[in-house]
Amino acid sequence: MEQQLFSPELYRLIARYKISFEGMEKDMVKFRGYVTSGLNYYRRLYDNKGVELSAELFTYLRNHFTEIGKHSMEIILERIAAEFSGRVTVEGLRDKNLLPENDPGYSGLEEMSKEQIKTMLERGYSKTDIADILGISRSTLYRKIREIETV
Repeated sequence: MEQQLFSPELYRLIARYKISFEGMEKDMVKFRGYVTSGLNYYRRLYDNKGVELSAELFTYLRNHFTEIGKHSMEIILERIAAEFSGRVTVEGLRDKNLLPENDPGYSGLEEMSKEQIKTMLERGYSKTDIADILGISRSTLYRKIREIETV
């Protein structure tokens, strides 16, 4: 609230509600709502109204949600909105190396987070904000930044 990015009323509303992801992968309606709202946000952000997920991909993401996790799911949804057009399939995610570790062709979320860090730095995010968004410590963030700079 210090930076006044949102109104005080919005902060009160956010503080009142707790978002729970527990068991969401078992309820396709809730899971579809979660994924759709996330994708819609990134569609608007990247002005990409033409991208959509196939039914096969929804099922795949739901079945692998525990391995992927909510943070990585957000990264995947952002990458879909930023890099895809039309109907996105599991095969399309494989081609971009956006799958959980146990799938062949996966390059890891490590690379995705490095790209996200670079993008956020370019957009002017503070390092503290980036660490908070990624759910990592600032020391881990600084290590990742050093790795990015040495590439």
